[in-house]
Order: sequence, then C-alpha cells, then structure tokens
Amino acid sequence: MKIRETILVSLYDKSKTLYARYFKSQDAWNITKSTLLCYPDGTLGKMLGEFLLKNNFEMEDKLESHDVFHTIIGFDTKIEDEIAMQYFLLGNGKRSLYMFMVLLPATFLFPEHWNYFKKSYQFGKETPPFYHWDFLSLLDKSLQDIKQILFNNNLKTIKS
Repeated sequence: MKIRETILVSLYDKSKTLYARYFKSQDAWNITKSTLLCYPDGTLGKMLGEFLLKNNFEMEDKLESHDVFHTIIGFDTKIEDEIAMQYFLLGNGKRSLYMFMVLLPATFLFPEHWNYFKKSYQFGKETPPFYHWDFLSLLDKSLQDIKQILFNNNLKTIKS
C-alpha cells in the first residue's frame, strides 16, 4: 500500500469507532452477513450480503449505511472510489463533520483523481437525495427497483 493510502486508511480506522460511538445516534442493525445472504435474490439485503462476502467485510455497528451506499451506487472499495463515494454523498446533500474531516485530507492526498471526485459530486447532485433513507426497512426490496427510482434507468459511468 502506498504511503498516501496508508495515511488515509490509518486515519479512518482510528476514527470510525469513535465516530460510530459518539456521533451516530441510530441503533446498530444487529444483523449478520449470513442473515443478509438469506434474503431473496435481487433484494437490497441479499446484494448487500454479497457485497460484504465479495470484499471479506463484516457489518460494522452504526456504520451499516456505508456498505449500503456501495451496494446501491456501485462504487468499488479502492481508496479513490471510497473518496469519490463521499463526494457523491456530499453532492446528494449529506453533510457531517466527519465527512469533511475525511474529504479534506483525502482531496489533498489524491489530487490526480480530482476530475473523478468532481464527476462523483455532480452525479450525487443529479440523484434524488437518499442518503437519509431507512435502509434497514428496505432490505427486502428489489435493488433494481431502488436503482430505477434513483437513477431512472440512467446509471452513468462517472469514472473516466
């Protein structure tokens, strides 16, 4: 891992538990990857479980929506994609001190991806706000239907 990635990942790993504990007011979902994988094919729950399985991740208490965003929007887990997803969410209307604390160093550490970040922000602005949805209640809904509502069958490729 390059030094820039190591710095950003280290900052994230050290801060996410504190963020979840002290700044996230919602309850943890108390759901496992195995439970998600039992949802019917094509549902948000099943696709979230498959995302977690593919990436060898587990659900993180109070941070569950992060992986839901990956599942719905389709951003990869490479460092530049993680940053781009935060820019998408910023464009979509999400605001938090933590988000800005992540974006500030990330933007300066990865200036070669600025066009990608800018396109991601614009894509977020063009998408109806959904960052605040109750995703736990949507786990049994069709992921394709959710995407159709949000993207009007017009999923764009923003990575150049």
